[in-house]
Amino acid sequence: MDLKNKITFFLNKNKNIKKIIKIPVIYFRSVKSYPKVKKMFARVCSDINTIEKENIIWYFCAPEHNNLGDLAQRMCIENWCKENYSNFRVIEIPSAVVNRFNKKMLDLMKKYLKEEHVIIFQSGYTMTDGHPDDKVRLTILNEFYKNRVLIFPQTILYENNNNMLSMYETLKKCERLLLLTRDQLSYDYASQNFKGINIELFPDIVTTLIGKKVYSQERNGIALCVRNDGEKYYSYGEISALENDLRKISSVNVTDTNDRELIDINSNSIQTAVWKKIDTFANYKLMITDRYHGTIFSLISNTPVIVMKTKDHKVSTGVKWFKNIYDDYAFYCDDIKNISNLASNIISSQNNTEIKPYFKREYYDKLKSIFEKI
Repeated sequence: MDLKNKITFFLNKNKNIKKIIKIPVIYFRSVKSYPKVKKMFARVCSDINTIEKENIIWYFCAPEHNNLGDLAQRMCIENWCKENYSNFRVIEIPSAVVNRFNKKMLDLMKKYLKEEHVIIFQSGYTMTDGHPDDKVRLTILNEFYKNRVLIFPQTILYENNNNMLSMYETLKKCERLLLLTRDQLSYDYASQNFKGINIELFPDIVTTLIGKKVYSQERNGIALCVRNDGEKYYSYGEISALENDLRKISSVNVTDTNDRELIDINSNSIQTAVWKKIDTFANYKLMITDRYHGTIFSLISNTPVIVMKTKDHKVSTGVKWFKNIYDDYAFYCDDIKNISNLASNIISSQNNTEIKPYFKREYYDKLKSIFEKI
């Protein structure tokens, strides 16, 4: 693991030190990212200024970074819009553009965003304290609360009660809003704290890709797909020890769901990068991951996967979606010491179970009907 990732992990374990250096780090990142955000702002303005009398979907918080899990969500949201609103034009707006050029963006949207337009928000673990997407939701929904609004599946957890109440007061203003929650704990949290809001329990939209493609190539070895951020539970030393144990069973490769080579981000490049990563997963006999989209990518590639613990409930509850549906492929293990034995058992067993497109059929093919009843 590189020095940057080790420092990040250390700071996430030492909250007081992280608080001290947080402000200068944020300022440095803000200055460094300004040229890129300014370029995105110009592109968004160009898109908005060409709006005529047409059906529009305003897609807020569309990711522009190199996390392939988030980009896969964007790809699947775009696909869902094409399938269900083929006569609509989609205007994609990254969070950084709204947060950095707040007044200019609001002035522009007040001119072009009409009540008959649809507003949608990016999925993910974004309904939480301090997340840039959360700030955008507050900004947009406080201004355009009469529009039909769809918030794609969220993992929800606010540590600060005032932040939760602020979001609740904003959601209450919206006359036609549907909030999708990504796991049972988030659904329970939202049901308890967001009274009167239309809430549905839905799987992550990337699950719509499961069963879409059949892989028949020869497979070899094990891949470790591990994260390097604040949701990481196990230390680098523990991961290294696991890797050594796994090498006694099979060859091991370490990977992740980030793509540092992806620079020019657009719909075509996202499609290429996401499927390229999924196709690489299909080369292995087994995946071991602490990433939720690492889990979903494994299932898309017809590859058995062991899911490890993370700091929060996102992965441990998310994997419950696959129980009794893909039992021969998805395994949760909450103790890293037991993973090697489980891996050995999975690799030695023969698995020819067909993976079917359950989640697209049972959830997302029905979403438009649910949404339009709101």
